[in-house]
Amino acid sequence: MDLSDFIVVVPSADPTTAAWSHDQRELAADATLGERVRFALGFAILAPSIRNTQPWRFTLAADGDAAVVTLACERARVLAVADPEGRAATLSCGAALECLTLSLARLGVAHEVALTPAPGLLARITCRASTRPITQVPEDMWMSQAIPKRRSSRAPMADRPVSDKLTARLVAVAEATGARLLPLPPGDPRRATLVALIDAGERAQQADPAFRAELADWTDAEARRHDGLRVEAGGRTFLWRDGDDAPPRPARGEELERGSPLLAILTTPGDATLDHLHAGRALARVMLRGRVDHLWVGLFGQPIEQPELRARLQTALALPGFPQAALRLGHGGDGPPTPRRPLADV
Repeated sequence: MDLSDFIVVVPSADPTTAAWSHDQRELAADATLGERVRFALGFAILAPSIRNTQPWRFTLAADGDAAVVTLACERARVLAVADPEGRAATLSCGAALECLTLSLARLGVAHEVALTPAPGLLARITCRASTRPITQVPEDMWMSQAIPKRRSSRAPMADRPVSDKLTARLVAVAEATGARLLPLPPGDPRRATLVALIDAGERAQQADPAFRAELADWTDAEARRHDGLRVEAGGRTFLWRDGDDAPPRPARGEELERGSPLLAILTTPGDATLDHLHAGRALARVMLRGRVDHLWVGLFGQPIEQPELRARLQTALALPGFPQAALRLGHGGDGPPTPRRPLADV
């Protein structure tokens, strides 16, 4: 299966979303190794990130038949209130790393990844020119082709179940990185617990002036920035009902249930920086594999961003590891792309 007919890259006239027009067909057939690696980085920056903060920082050193990419987390983009320890920022960097490696393979670049979870360096990717064709397994090829069409869904999803077969595929692609995806389909009693914790987390966050101020700082009402959330893409989600002058009020749990055909929890065995990188890579794979089959994925930060609720989630659902992301999955319409910083800025 080739997704070239399905993945249609539409040029954007908006400079803040122009990065989503990145198209492999624009790469010259005789491009150098350095040019190919840089082109792959253009796909890496399309990864999901908490509040669209895009906390990744790449460096590229290319010399003839060799190139080295380093990945670090830009501390100035770590959310002091919602993510004080940088867990979600590191997870976001892991998602960018996965998009990069999928794209490198698709562009025929041989590479090795060394994870070096330290404050100033998360990963080093060594790339070399190869005289042999790089074989990418079909599923990875499909996911790499889906990168420009990936979106984080923040709207109610269609009242259509996610098939068991597709759910199993998502579980498998997550496990490839060492993470585990726990699906919670309709009828699973654990859904009610997760929904209750999401609701509790939403209320607690919206009652916190510091959280509200931070969220406002990362919400772009005028659609001019290259980062942050836009009102139509997430500054107000389907969970929020109040006007701009009042704290948003969580919707009832029944509405969340109706708008989320499949809920899931992404976990890792440990909770160190390396685990957060693995979780980010798994999250990217789940979102991309879902997109291949016309499935949208959204995230709930509420029960993960607050330590006490995260601990309750782990205990109440008897999770096999540490919860790293709460997901909602389902079918629905396409959403607008979020802004992206130019490649030169990251």
